[in-house]
Amino acid sequence: MIPIWAALLLLTSPSTAVGRQDPVIWGKQAQEGAWVSDPNRIHLPVLNQSGTLIIDHVDEFGYEVFGPAGTLAYLNQLKVSWSATPSSYLSAPDYPTHTEIATKLRKLARTYSGIAELISIGKSTQGREIWVLKISDNVTTDEVEPEFKYIASMHGDEISGRDLVVQLAEDLLENYGKDPRITQLIDSTEIYLMPSMNPDGNVARTRANSQGFDLNRSFPDFSTANSMDVPTNRPTEVQVVMNWQKARHFSLSANYHGGTFVVNYPWDTLVTPHPLDAFFQGLAKEYAAQIPDFLANRIFRDGVTQGSHWYEVDGGMQDYSLNYHGDLQMTIEVTQNKWPKFSTLKKTYQENREPMIRFIERIQEGFGIWDASKSGLDEVVVTGTSLSVGRFPVRGGEFYKVLPVGIYKIDFFRQGSLFRSEQVEVKAGQPGTWIQI
Repeated sequence: MIPIWAALLLLTSPSTAVGRQDPVIWGKQAQEGAWVSDPNRIHLPVLNQSGTLIIDHVDEFGYEVFGPAGTLAYLNQLKVSWSATPSSYLSAPDYPTHTEIATKLRKLARTYSGIAELISIGKSTQGREIWVLKISDNVTTDEVEPEFKYIASMHGDEISGRDLVVQLAEDLLENYGKDPRITQLIDSTEIYLMPSMNPDGNVARTRANSQGFDLNRSFPDFSTANSMDVPTNRPTEVQVVMNWQKARHFSLSANYHGGTFVVNYPWDTLVTPHPLDAFFQGLAKEYAAQIPDFLANRIFRDGVTQGSHWYEVDGGMQDYSLNYHGDLQMTIEVTQNKWPKFSTLKKTYQENREPMIRFIERIQEGFGIWDASKSGLDEVVVTGTSLSVGRFPVRGGEFYKVLPVGIYKIDFFRQGSLFRSEQVEVKAGQPGTWIQI
């Protein structure tokens, strides 16, 4: 007879088979969690091989472990030294509610109706709206401009990013027409801000959504059997974001987390560097270099890391965005405390303000394609002087790619056949070239 903890894992696990597939929903559950003291990483290989467990926030003392019901019993069976994950939110009850955040966003959209539009891209499992505030000069028009997004709080108990995104929205809107830099940014970019991807988790103050799933382990993953870019049989909030991503043309983005100070860049799921690894590192370092807490983190040199060098994440949103949509996404861990006192977040925003704005500005350094003639363009291949950047789908006749400074060859394909080639040059600090067909 198998132990009861093992039976619980088998019955509730979303990853009992190769490919980590639940009978109903792709993803990993995070119903129980613990801090594991393991400075010598003795238990880490076994926990990683379980296929059911989530490893997070690894440091020199240990790491967090999350999983389905039965996880804590499993840790006891392994004689692992663990303690409850810190309930930091108990000392910080003063956060605005989801309803209050929505009220603030509505007020911003009304006050700045010429440049702000509040959009619900769908609902959470429990029926809460997943709000996105779009900021652009002709906000109700889908213009041919680079598209940027910030997403926060996909883990419901990592709350600080939610307020940073709201403060950024207020800052941008209040300074449009006053600050030439911000005015230029809004005039040339479609900016999308999502304060919370997991409102049910915010309300419950849990990592997982209300179904018990970790949203950052539930996206398609090209390195596993869970590789099909289809939203069905995934947690509700993941489906919502996947459908939104497919409907847009994002080329640069970041998602905010809490638990340490670091800018994490792709890949999360592969140790192999991306062809643009040096470029990714540069963007990450540019963000981290302006915040003392990032630079002071003794775990990460320069306050940055390739995700998989920290710990492997399968089914993460960062790699999904880049691999399936060509959308370069960073994961930014912005506070040591996952649920800090609300009164501290004005200071946190001031520390992150310049890096947040500069990161959006970086979207202008690249090139775009607008298929005005409806030629049937459906794919492009981008090649640099000494590297192959990749092959990318073109949807809806619009495409944009953020790239390092250099000269690139662009090959245009229609139903697998090459029909045109162009050369573009990306220059530092200059708006990207648009190729119109």
